[in-house]
Amino acid sequence: MKSRRTKPTLAKKKQAVTKRRRKSLAGLMPLEPRVMYDAAGAHTAASHFVLDPHHNDTTHAASTTSAQPAAAPTHAPDGGTTAVSSTPIHAASTTSTSLSPSPTPIHAAFLPPTPNQGGNDQVNFSGVTNTFVGGNPPVVIDSGITISPAGDNQLKEVIIQVTNNGLSSDLLAFNNGPNAGGLAGSGANKEIFADGSVITASFLAGGSGTNGVQLTLTGNASTNDYATALDQVTFSSSVNDPTAGGTATSRDVGFQFVDTNNIASLVNTTHLDTKAGSAPPPPTPPSVTAGATATFTENGPIAFLDTGISVSGGSFGTLTNATITITNANPNDQLGLDGGFPSLTFTDSDKITVASAGFNSGTGQYVFALSGTATIADYKTALSEIDYAFAGGGDPTAGGTENTRNISWVVANGSTSSTAATSTLNVVHTRRDFIWSINDNNKTTNFFASGTRNA
Repeated sequence: MKSRRTKPTLAKKKQAVTKRRRKSLAGLMPLEPRVMYDAAGAHTAASHFVLDPHHNDTTHAASTTSAQPAAAPTHAPDGGTTAVSSTPIHAASTTSTSLSPSPTPIHAAFLPPTPNQGGNDQVNFSGVTNTFVGGNPPVVIDSGITISPAGDNQLKEVIIQVTNNGLSSDLLAFNNGPNAGGLAGSGANKEIFADGSVITASFLAGGSGTNGVQLTLTGNASTNDYATALDQVTFSSSVNDPTAGGTATSRDVGFQFVDTNNIASLVNTTHLDTKAGSAPPPPTPPSVTAGATATFTENGPIAFLDTGISVSGGSFGTLTNATITITNANPNDQLGLDGGFPSLTFTDSDKITVASAGFNSGTGQYVFALSGTATIADYKTALSEIDYAFAGGGDPTAGGTENTRNISWVVANGSTSSTAATSTLNVVHTRRDFIWSINDNNKTTNFFASGTRNA
C-alpha cells in the first residue's frame, strides 16, 4: 500500500525557497559601497555583490546611510557649483587595479578608485613610447594625451607616479610656461589658462621599485586644460645612468584623476624607456692670462703686478678663489689688494676677500689667497689690483742678488683650477753714494748722492 504524501504547509514552502536562494547566492562577495546621494543630498552607501570563485559563503555588507548634511558647495571656474564630499582624500590602499594589460598596484600616492564611477575620467595615451637618455634634457612622457570624456568636465587633481623600476634619482617635472600653452604669468610649476583656471604642480621624491617619484597637479580646471598640462609632464634623472646598470631600462608611469566631486578614477598607465648616457665630458677649467713686467723701486710707491691680466671661466660662470704666489720671495716681500684692503665689494654685491697672506720659510714662497664666489669680471678686476711692497724700507735686491720676482697666478671654481700663468716683477735698489758727513753739536748728518738721511 502506497504511503500518502503530506501536502507541505505554507511555512515549509517558504523555508524551501529560502534554502534555494541561499544556494544560488553561494560564491558572492560584497564590493565596496557605491557612493550615492538621496534627495536631501546625504551620502548613501548601498551594498553590492560580485562573483568570487574562491569564496563559497554568502556575505552581505550592511547598508549605511550618512545623515550628515552636505558640505557647502564650491565654485568651479565656469561658475557652476559642485557638492563637496566628506570622503577623505589620499587614503592609503593596497587594492590593485589598472586599465593596462597587467595590474598596476595602488600606492600611497594613489587613491582607491570610487566603485562603479572610477572610470568616468580616464587618460588616453598616444601609444608612442619615448626614451630618456641619461645626461640629456628631460623628455615629455606623452605629448599626445587626451582625457575622456573631453570638454568642460571639471577635475581638481591628477596624481602621477612612477610605478615600476623607480629609482631615487628619477625626476618628474611640469614643463610649462608661455611657450607651452600658458598665458602671461605662467612660470615654474604653474600654468594659467585662457578660461582663468590655474594648475600647479608639486614634486615628491620617491624610493625604489614600485613606489617611485610622484608629481601632483592641482587646481579646479576642465579636462581639456588638464590634458594640455599633462602633455608637458617630463621625466629625467639626476644621474647619467637611469638604468642602474641595465636593471631598470624602462618605467611605467601611472595617472589618476580626481574630479570636483572627489570621485577618483582608475589608474591609467603608460610606458617610458631609459638608456644610459655617454660619460659627460669633464668641465673646461677656467684660465688666466698674465705676462706683464712690473717694477718696484726701493722706498717708492707700491707697484701693481699686472693691470692687464685677463680671466676666463671655462665651463663656469663664476670663480670661487684665486692664488697669487711669489715663487722666489724675500721674507720682507708683501702683496696687497688695492693698497691693503681686506676685501672688495662690487656693484653686483659679489665680495672677494683676502683669505690668507704670508711668507713660507720652508718653501721660500710668499702666498696670497683670495676667496669668495664672484663673476669672472669681478675676479679680473680684483687680480688687476694686486700690488707689491717691500717691508722695512731696506734693499729689496738683497745687495743685488734678488733683482726679480717670479709671480704665479691661478684661478679656480671649487676644485677645478686653471693652469698657472706667470708674470715678472723687477725690484730696484736705490743707489746712495756717500759724499760727506757733518758733525754739528754731536749730531752727524751723512750726505748721499740720492738724498740725505740722519744717522
